[in-house]
Amino acid sequence: MQAVAKGGRVEAGVPGSFMQAVTKGGRVEAGVPGSFMQAVTKGGRVEAGVPGSFMQAVIKGGRVEAGSLCSFIQGVTMGGRTEGGVLGSFMQAAAKGGRTEGGVLGSFMQAVTKGGRVETGRLYSFMKAVAKGGRVENVVLCFFMQAVTTGGRVEAGGLGSFMQAVTKGGR
Repeated sequence: MQAVAKGGRVEAGVPGSFMQAVTKGGRVEAGVPGSFMQAVTKGGRVEAGVPGSFMQAVIKGGRVEAGSLCSFIQGVTMGGRTEGGVLGSFMQAAAKGGRTEGGVLGSFMQAVTKGGRVETGRLYSFMKAVAKGGRVENVVLCFFMQAVTTGGRVEAGGLGSFMQAVTKGGR
């Protein structure tokens, strides 16, 4: 932590890179997870800023073997969780050795939130890939939520296909 904390988690400052080195023996074997939080927080979680990439590197020995986890939050938050911004892809890469063997987990949240969880936007594909070696063996889980929310969880929209595939070996 490279910031000044006052009362809450982080009052005013910029926490630097969560892990920006190569570890051996721990979770990350060889890689560089990027900045965990790269923004200025005030009182709450994140007041105004942009948390950068959660993991933007290739790790070997840990969960992800070969691939890149893109930005966890890629937007500007104000007061609440995310006021006006876009939460990018949760996993948008191919992992080998970890959970996902060969595939791409699509966008976890790709919408604009206002005050609450998701005010106006769409949650895209939860898993849209073929995994080999992990949980999912041979399958493509389609859209987890593909609807527009307003205020509450899901105000107007429809939950798409929860499972639209054949699994082999996994859950």
